[in-house]
Amino acid sequence: MKTGIILTLLAIALGGPLAHAQPSERALPGNASEHDIKLSLIETGATMSEQTLKCGLVSEKEVQATRALHRKSMPRHLGFSSAEYDSIYTRALTGFQQRWAAMSTQQREQECQQLHMLNKGSR
Repeated sequence: MKTGIILTLLAIALGGPLAHAQPSERALPGNASEHDIKLSLIETGATMSEQTLKCGLVSEKEVQATRALHRKSMPRHLGFSSAEYDSIYTRALTGFQQRWAAMSTQQREQECQQLHMLNKGSR
C-alpha cells in the first residue's frame, strides 16, 4: 500500500471527515490514553485497509501483504501479543464490515469518492 495514502488516511481516521473510518471515541483528543491510541492504530489499520480495498484503491494481495508486515512488527512495537493484535484487528474489521453492509450504495460511493480524491491529492 502506498505510504502517502496510509499516512493521509490514518490522519483522517483519527480526526477527519471519514466518520466510518473512526474506530471509537477513545481516539478523540483529551480522552486518549497511550493504550487507547495503540488500540486505535490497530483498529484504524484494519478499517482503512478494508475500506481502501472496497473502494478499489488497493488489491486484496496488497492488503494481505500489508497486514502480514504489520502483524509481524506492530504487536512488538505496540506492546501487544500476536494473539491480542489479531483479536483487535479482527474485531475492528468485523465492525467495519457490518457498518459498510448497513450503508446505502450512495453512502458507499461518497466514502469512496472521498478516498479517491485523497489518493489524487497525495501523489
